[in-house]
Amino acid sequence: PITIGREMAAAWAFLCTAAALLGASASSKKSSYSKKKRPMDALERLQQSTKYRGVGYDPNAPPDLEAKGGGVDAARKFKKKNKLPRQLKYTLRGHQGQVLALVFDISGEYLLSAGEDSIVRLWSVQDGTLVKKFPIAHDAAITDILLSRDRKTFITSDRNGRVLVWNTLKGSSVRSLYGPTSAVTSLAWSEDETILVGGTVEGCTYIWDLSTRSHSPIQVLSHNSYPVSSVLVSEPFIATASADGVLRIYDVETARVLERSFGSAASIGSLSLSKDRRMFLLGCLDDTIRLVDRKTGDELMRYRGHQNQGFYLRSHLPWDNSLVLSPSEDGRAFLWNLVEGTIAASLRHGDRPVLCAASHPKERVLATAGADGAIKVWE
Repeated sequence: PITIGREMAAAWAFLCTAAALLGASASSKKSSYSKKKRPMDALERLQQSTKYRGVGYDPNAPPDLEAKGGGVDAARKFKKKNKLPRQLKYTLRGHQGQVLALVFDISGEYLLSAGEDSIVRLWSVQDGTLVKKFPIAHDAAITDILLSRDRKTFITSDRNGRVLVWNTLKGSSVRSLYGPTSAVTSLAWSEDETILVGGTVEGCTYIWDLSTRSHSPIQVLSHNSYPVSSVLVSEPFIATASADGVLRIYDVETARVLERSFGSAASIGSLSLSKDRRMFLLGCLDDTIRLVDRKTGDELMRYRGHQNQGFYLRSHLPWDNSLVLSPSEDGRAFLWNLVEGTIAASLRHGDRPVLCAASHPKERVLATAGADGAIKVWE
C-alpha cells in the first residue's frame, strides 16, 4: 500500500532548487513511511496535548476554571469563545454563478471571494458590506485565491490556466505567471510567500519563484497522469494530491519522492496539513475525509456524514485543530470532532452544493459559499 517513487531527473532538479530557495539543509538520512509506530500514535499525541483531555474530550466543554480560581465568569467566557458557529449572521450577495474560492485575511476583518463570474470581491466581515470589487482580469472562472499576510498582495488562478499576482491597494493585477495549459485547481505557497505552487488538470505541478521577476516556473513536476486536485507547501516538503487517489510528497531534505495510494476509488479532492505538521487531512470523492499520519502514512481516522462525489471540496482543520471542517454537496457544511470522528455540527447553507468553506483565523466564525452564488457567514 505504500511505495517510494523512483528518483527522476526532473524531481532531483526540483528538489535541489527547492532546497536552495527554502533554505533546507541537505541530509543523507533516508525518509520513508515507517511502520515502526502504532497507527494511533498521532492521535494519542493530540489527546495528551494541552488542547485535549483524552479520547472523550469535548471541544465545547470548558475546563474547571472555577476550581482553578478563575471563577464562574472565566468559565462562561471560555465557553462563549469556544462555542461552535451555528447562527447565520448575514448573507453576502453579488456573485453571478458558483463561488469557488473564499479566504479570510490574517486579522479576520476581511473576506475575499471569487468564482464563475471571474470577479474578486473584498468584504468586511464586521458588517458584511462590499469593500471593493476588483476589475475583471480573468477570462474564465477563478478557482483559487491566496492572500498575503500583509494584505498587500493576493494571487488568483483560473480554469484556463492563468495565474495572476494582484496589488490589493492598486486594485489591479501586476504580474502574470506562465506555464499551465489547463485549469489550475489549487494554489499554495511557502511560509515566507516566495515559492508558489500550482496544481493543474493536466496532471502537472508548477513551481514559481516569486522573489524574482521571472514569469516562468522554475520547475514542473509531471509524475501525475491524473489531475492534481490539491497542493501544499510546508518546509522541507511539497505535497500533491491527485484524482487517482495518490498522495505524493517531494521531500527536500532526502531528495525523495514518497507516494501513498488510497486506491482509485478514493479520488482525493483536497489536501491540508495540521498546525503541528504531523497529519494530513484528505478530502476524498467517496463521501469520506481521512486523517493520515504524515510520517508513517497510516490512516488514523475517517469522517463521514457529508456528500462529496462530484466536486473538489476543500476540507481543513480550523482554529485549534480540535475539529474538521468540510463543505458538502447536499447544501450543508459539516464540523466533526477530530478525535472521536463524530459530527459536532452541520450548517444548512441551502439546497445546492456548498463548494467552499473558510474559517476565521481567530474566532469561531465560518463562511460558506457554493453553487447558489451566495456567501453566508456563521457565528
